[in-house]
Amino acid sequence: MSSGRQNQRRLPDADDTATAEDDKTTPSVSDVPSTSGSTTEQPDYFTYEELVEKAVEYRITQPMLEVALDTQRNVRVVGVSADNVKELEHVCDHASAFYFPKRFYPKLLIDPKLSLVAYHKAEPVGAICGRQREYKGEKFMYVNTICVLASYRERGIGWYLLMNAISLAEKTDRIKWIEIHVQTANAPIIRIAERLFFRYVRTIDYRFERFPHDGYVYRRRINQ
Repeated sequence: MSSGRQNQRRLPDADDTATAEDDKTTPSVSDVPSTSGSTTEQPDYFTYEELVEKAVEYRITQPMLEVALDTQRNVRVVGVSADNVKELEHVCDHASAFYFPKRFYPKLLIDPKLSLVAYHKAEPVGAICGRQREYKGEKFMYVNTICVLASYRERGIGWYLLMNAISLAEKTDRIKWIEIHVQTANAPIIRIAERLFFRYVRTIDYRFERFPHDGYVYRRRINQ
C-alpha cells in the first residue's frame, strides 16, 4: 500500500482551552525497556465476557455486538512498546489523516498503556495514540489519532480500539477524562464516540492549520 503522507496534515498538539504540559524529556526508543515479548503472545485487553458486559453497559445493538465479537476473535490489541512502536508508526503513516513527525512516536512510550496497536494475525492494521495531559490540576487522556488501514475498515476495529482505551483509562485513577478531536467530516469516528458516551464540547476552527475541515472536540468523563 502506498503511503498517504502527501495528503496528511499536521495535527494541533492540544486544543485552545485544555493547555497541555508536554513532558520535559523525550526518551528514544532504545532508552525504553521492552514491556512486551512477542506481540503475538500478549492477551487481548477484553475477554469475551467483558466485551459482552460492556455491550450491555453501552446499550450496543445485537448486530454491533456480533461485529465486536467477530473483531475480538480475529484482532489482537496490544499496548505500544519499544518492540512495536515502529509498527504503530507504520499504521499512522498509511492510515491517519494527519502527519506526525518522527519525534512524536517515542513520546508515546512515556505512558505506553495509553497507546494501542491492533493486529490482524501478525499484521498491524490499526492504532490509537494517546498521551496523558493536565488541565487545571486534572489529568486527562488526549487521543491524537484513531486510525485503521483502509482495507480493514468497516470491521469494528476503530470501535474496538476505543473501547479498550476507555477500559485502560478507567483503571488509571489519575485520569479524569478522555478527549478526542475529530474532523467534522469523519462521520464513522463521530458515531463511535457518541455511541461510547463521548459528548460534544465545541468546534475548532482549523483554517489556520489549512485542514480541509474544522474539528469537533469530544470528551468523556471517567473516574469521577
